Amino acid sequence: MRANVGKIDRLLRLLLGIAFIAAPFISSIDLFQSTVGMVVGIGVGAVMVVTSVTGFCPLYRIFGLRSSKA
Repeated sequence: MRANVGKIDRLLRLLLGIAFIAAPFISSIDLFQSTVGMVVGIGVGAVMVVTSVTGFCPLYRIFGLRSSKA
């Protein structure tokens, strides 16, 4: 598993991931009030945080993308 996510990409993924995880708990948006919306929001946020921490994105690999210089 080679890192394919750059520093700026990792930072943005981390911030958005935290926002998606927190949104169902602090937001009054109707989308997050349903159980499905809450689970999807937390799931997307968790995936974003994990790809940020590991520096590896499976979708980037599938599509041959890379935002890291290494």
